[in-house]
Amino acid sequence: MFAANGITELPKNFDDMITKARALKAKGVTPFFEMAGDRWATQWWVQVLLADAAKNGLWEKINTKKETFTSPVVLDAIKKYKALIDEGLFNSDIKTAKFEDQGAALLDGKAAMAVQVNSFFGQLQAKSDTATLDKKIGFFPISPSGNVGTFIPDQSNALVAFRTGDAKREAAAKQLLAYWMGPGYQEFVTARKTVSLQPAVANPAGVPKALLDVHASLGTAVGSMQALAVANPDLYINLADMIVGTMSPEEVAKATQDQFAQLAKAAGAPGF
Repeated sequence: MFAANGITELPKNFDDMITKARALKAKGVTPFFEMAGDRWATQWWVQVLLADAAKNGLWEKINTKKETFTSPVVLDAIKKYKALIDEGLFNSDIKTAKFEDQGAALLDGKAAMAVQVNSFFGQLQAKSDTATLDKKIGFFPISPSGNVGTFIPDQSNALVAFRTGDAKREAAAKQLLAYWMGPGYQEFVTARKTVSLQPAVANPAGVPKALLDVHASLGTAVGSMQALAVANPDLYINLADMIVGTMSPEEVAKATQDQFAQLAKAAGAPGF
């Protein structure tokens, strides 16, 4: 979509990305695709807008009540996200679109960009092959100041073995993890065509270029709310409510802060 519309360089910072988005919109292209019907990805926009603040200790300040979700730094990010939506830089069905629609939109050329996490690339790989992805799909990290990524732990890049109290089941879980991360790991990454996280195991053939670029960006990436906050409120639900018109940015910020304080207190965080 970039190449077809005369964009020859990837965005150098958030404002540059928006400038390129407006150029695409002027040519009749939908710049961004968002999936407020499934809600959970809405928060990534606010978090990339907070990447520089996160690098400067925002989440530690929120954890220690020196800042809140209602502070200007967070509220302004929420307002900016809404302003971009109101400007018409997103898909017209933003209120109802789902995760599955997002991958199809990029692959089919119905939208140029999406802000997403690793599970999105898993969807793209399920829908297409490496050659097609290398031709159609790229990746760039983004923040207000430059190309700083935000790392976000989620269910697609972590393994969890629950402490159930059942010794037999726990032993079986450990055995599975030991095999998966040990003798079976090379076969696993090869089958998934994904980046190896173990130095002793080489990346398999067929890993899409964009996925390699994702991995390369982690060295300078900063932590998300999920990585660094003492509690994780339902920011995404509140943002989705904002998109459908039932909450204002100020209400999103207050509801998120109120829930954050409740969760932090329940978790025994100091000061709450």
